[in-house]
Amino acid sequence: MNSRMPGRLLFLGVGRTGRIIGSAFDSGSPVAQQFAAVAGTLAKSTEIFYELLPSVFLGTAVDPRRKLLEELCRIHRLGWINSKRLDGNGNLLTCNAPQCGGYTLEAELGISPNGRSEPDFMGWEVKQHSGSVLTLMTPEPTGGFYVEEGVEQFVRSFGYPDRMGRPDRLNFGGTHYCDDKHPLTKLTIKLSGYDSVHNRIVDQGGGISLVADDGTVAAFWAFSGILSHWNRKHSKAVYVPSMHRTTPENQYCYDRNVLLGIGTDPLFLVRAFHQKKIYYDPGIKLEQASGPTPKTKRRNQFRVRVGDIGGLYDSLISEDVTGYC
Repeated sequence: MNSRMPGRLLFLGVGRTGRIIGSAFDSGSPVAQQFAAVAGTLAKSTEIFYELLPSVFLGTAVDPRRKLLEELCRIHRLGWINSKRLDGNGNLLTCNAPQCGGYTLEAELGISPNGRSEPDFMGWEVKQHSGSVLTLMTPEPTGGFYVEEGVEQFVRSFGYPDRMGRPDRLNFGGTHYCDDKHPLTKLTIKLSGYDSVHNRIVDQGGGISLVADDGTVAAFWAFSGILSHWNRKHSKAVYVPSMHRTTPENQYCYDRNVLLGIGTDPLFLVRAFHQKKIYYDPGIKLEQASGPTPKTKRRNQFRVRVGDIGGLYDSLISEDVTGYC
């Protein structure tokens, strides 16, 4: 199609290998007429694109949303499930880490960990939580002292002795809110390149900075990476409450009532940071700090209270999964 024909349509699809396939159609084509017949029933996955579910447009029987809720109903009805996880090859392993609630749910859904920043299950991001707060993402900084000097020097420069008295250990943690200096790390979260009055990005090179009083940027997350990750992973997300017990074994069970977040925009995320609804809550430590081979553990977390999730989506829907199985 070599002209700007009014009413033309562009369709994009992603193959199993990640290859993107596109087709353009003029307004009088049978495909465009079929699209016009269902356009009023479709939701936008972003401000620009409509999402065509196979059951609506392609004549197949699989509806990803219904399939997800059916699976969550099945998992709910299992009751207490032994803690587990899948490795990168799909092998089932036991799990004893603090984040095993998410791993156990993912294992039941057949989700193996991978390095790709894509939704978990048929286009849906799956987030488990066991209380009033949940982790949205765990991105590593892309700049600042953390990247330039390394994690060990970062903790030595901005961390503090372990608060529980564990010897020879330095920690870097605590809830860091936008524009508030943390009392232990003495660092402040700043948003650069963001116009909070008009809620827009004014500098594409901007981002989320962790800044010392002398202006040193301790850590930096570029908007380009954070917002791209958010848009890919969170245009549709399900939030699943869980409970945990350690006797007779390490086990989890998953609630019948879940939240579906549908439709988002990267600016929702930045605005929530500015409004202190999303915050930085790291869990970084340096053990054997005075020895010849100190050990570091890194965990950079952006977290949110469950009650504030609604501000991140066009719509937030509560579903009782028992109605799907």
